[in-house]
Amino acid sequence: MTLPDAIQIETTFLRDLSIECWRLGRAAEAAPDAPYRATVLRVGRSISAILTACGVQIVDFVGRSYDPGLVAEVIDVREEPGLGAEDAVVEETVVPTLLLRGQLLERGQIVVKRAPRHPDGEDVQ
Repeated sequence: MTLPDAIQIETTFLRDLSIECWRLGRAAEAAPDAPYRATVLRVGRSISAILTACGVQIVDFVGRSYDPGLVAEVIDVREEPGLGAEDAVVEETVVPTLLLRGQLLERGQIVVKRAPRHPDGEDVQ
């Protein structure tokens, strides 16, 4: 195995482990009455700390204002009455964005909610 092959295996492993660690945490948070929840959360935090020590940063954009310059890919847009024409918010992270030592490792996937639009493309007020 050459060094570039070994590096590719390492980054693939870190990417996959990071995504599954993030999913584990979300699942545990969503099930407050699940048996072993505290243990699952503790293990998830431990794995997350190890990934951080390896230089991995897991970025979840949920709740942040949407900016078209975000690195994450928008896979769905949901319209929500009551939002202002300029308001768009990341409603869901499907896959988190991952950075490895400050460099993009995985472009995340997000769902954005915004104000409804008329069929002609204009914002509904």
